[in-house]
Amino acid sequence: MRIVGIDTDITEIKQDEEKLAQLNYKFELAIDASDIGIWEFDLKTSRVHWDDRLLEIYGLEPGKMIVLVIPGANLSIPTTQKGRSPTPKPRPTPARI
Repeated sequence: MRIVGIDTDITEIKQDEEKLAQLNYKFELAIDASDIGIWEFDLKTSRVHWDDRLLEIYGLEPGKMIVLVIPGANLSIPTTQKGRSPTPKPRPTPARI
């Protein structure tokens, strides 16, 4: 009977995963505390993605999109049901100490 195996030290990989998890937690905490939304622009597809919080700030529902054509670019951006550009809702300014 023979047993064949490989011994690989994954300590560094696990440490990197833990660091990434901590950074992600801090990022989520900062975003929640700041009450801001996030958007991304994909350079390959020229698509703009708004997260749910940003859509909420502008009073939009997820999935409501239009295509804006600009020479040399094709941008997909959220819009209101009436087809107008979204206007941010007034937001109270938090008190700071």
